[in-house]
Amino acid sequence: MLCSEKPGKEKLVSDNAASEGKLKFEVDILNENSHKATLDSEKIKVELSKTRSLLEDCLAEKESLNSRIFLAENSAASAVEDFKGSSEVGGDYVVDLFDDIPNDDDEDVGADYGDSDASEGDEDVE
Repeated sequence: MLCSEKPGKEKLVSDNAASEGKLKFEVDILNENSHKATLDSEKIKVELSKTRSLLEDCLAEKESLNSRIFLAENSAASAVEDFKGSSEVGGDYVVDLFDDIPNDDDEDVGADYGDSDASEGDEDVE
């Protein structure tokens, strides 16, 4: 045995090499996991972007529908008022259309239109 050589040096070198190999393997795994996490993160960003776009489309559609509902309600109210005030038919005709339909209070629906005598069948024209 040479003086410069110490007993166990070969074992120490092989242990260091094994540790380096193990560390390299663990670093490779960490790099791979990091890459996968980055890819997953990118997928999540894309999905969030799609979801955000869908939500914006839904909100725009909701606004459009609300606008249509508002216009329809105003048109219907205007048409009823125009029809009630029509000199050809008379105001009671609109009430008569709904006399057969009971409301929640089991009263004539005509009462909802301001005609308190709707159930009595008044023929007065305003």
